[in-house]
Amino acid sequence: MRSVTVRSTLRSTLLWALVSSAIVYAVALVWSASEGISAKLVLMYLAQACKATFGEGFLSNVGYMLWMAAAAIALFAASTRQFHSSILNPQFALCGGGFSLWLCLDDMFLVHDRYLGEAFL
Repeated sequence: MRSVTVRSTLRSTLLWALVSSAIVYAVALVWSASEGISAKLVLMYLAQACKATFGEGFLSNVGYMLWMAAAAIALFAASTRQFHSSILNPQFALCGGGFSLWLCLDDMFLVHDRYLGEAFL
């Protein structure tokens, strides 16, 4: 009985991950097409599309990958709700993970440069 439960949980988890990823992928392609950006440019690496040399933007990419890792760890810890310390609670991990995710998205899409910078100039 336990193996059937594990298989159905694994199947539903994989299905959820694949469907949500496919939705994000489709939204990105449709949104880009509505802005007049070809799918070829959306699917290319940024360095390849801009004909940049090796290493350009490396530290920026590492930066948002670290933000994403911090967000994933904190949000995973908050979702498991299995804390062995009275100091850390799920709300703190959820807030920290959400803030790290926001900083990651801000760094990836340059929200602070494009939108917030224009508002203060």
